[in-house]
Parts: sequence; structure tokens; C-alpha cells
Amino acid sequence: MECARLDDEERRHDAPAADAGDEDWGFGVEITKPSIPFPSEDEPAPAFEPADEFGAVYDRAIEALLKKDYARALSELRRARELRPDDHAVSANLRRLAELGYSDSNA
Repeated sequence: MECARLDDEERRHDAPAADAGDEDWGFGVEITKPSIPFPSEDEPAPAFEPADEFGAVYDRAIEALLKKDYARALSELRRARELRPDDHAVSANLRRLAELGYSDSNA
């Protein structure tokens, strides 16, 4: 075992140092550094799309839940249900609020 280790170290020592990013690792493909296109200073920065309405409403509902503002959470979740009636997370949160005593009848 010791002989194999010494042989391996000797081969590494004798091998020429490779420049990172320029070497061929023996896979038949030369490894190069990727070129990333950067916008020029004259180009305007890309505009970020605002979050969709459902996402904004649902986020407000979750924030209200975390702050234990259940009346506001109920209101936001109702709006979210109007936007996406089949959303399971909205339905689950509405059921949980009803279990806590917050439902359409007392909001």
C-alpha cells in the first residue's frame, strides 16, 4: 500500500502544472471558462415583472396569518379564492381559519 502511495505522489510531482480552465482532463473535451454576456452601460437594465395579483394577495394573507391578524387573513384568502378557486393551499388555510372560528359568517 505504501508503495502505491509513493508511486502516486511521484507521478503527481513529475506531472507539469496545469493552468486552471485550460487543461484537457482526458475526456476529449477542452475545458474553457464560460463567457457571460454583460449588458453594456448604454443598455437599460431589464425591468422586473411585478408579481401576479394572486401571488401578492396570497402573500398578504400569509403575512396576516403569521401576525395572527385572522380577520385580515380571511379577507385576503377570500380574494385569493376568487382569483384561483381550485388552489389547495388557499382552501386549506380557509378551512384552518374556520376551525379557529373565523369564517364568512363572523368576518
